[in-house]
Amino acid sequence: MDIIERLLEASADVNADPSDKSGFTALQAAAWSEHVSIVERLLAAGADVNADGSKVSGKTALQSAACGGNLSILERLLTASANVNADPAMEMGYTALQAAACRGHLAIVERLLEVGAPMRAIISPI
Repeated sequence: MDIIERLLEASADVNADPSDKSGFTALQAAAWSEHVSIVERLLAAGADVNADGSKVSGKTALQSAACGGNLSILERLLTASANVNADPAMEMGYTALQAAACRGHLAIVERLLEVGAPMRAIISPI
């Protein structure tokens, strides 16, 4: 967390674009890695909860949290108005619901269905 604080003090852009291939924004990386306190700090610093992931296998923050399986991060992102209907990456992408189902995260699948995640979304091509 000290590193995050130092970067923010140095005016790091919390919404810097991810690289085109398999890149993450800071919030997407924190959600994927299940760092609850970093997710909280980045949201407080204005991180875009609905920023697009990279074009190849990228994930929104919510898709990252669904993939990682951390329900508390998923709930925090939903509270911050994360879009449960966000499209998957153009290549090798999954919706939040697809990601949670593929990883076997039943509690997350149930929660996403409760908040209206689409069940009939198309998986992006490989």
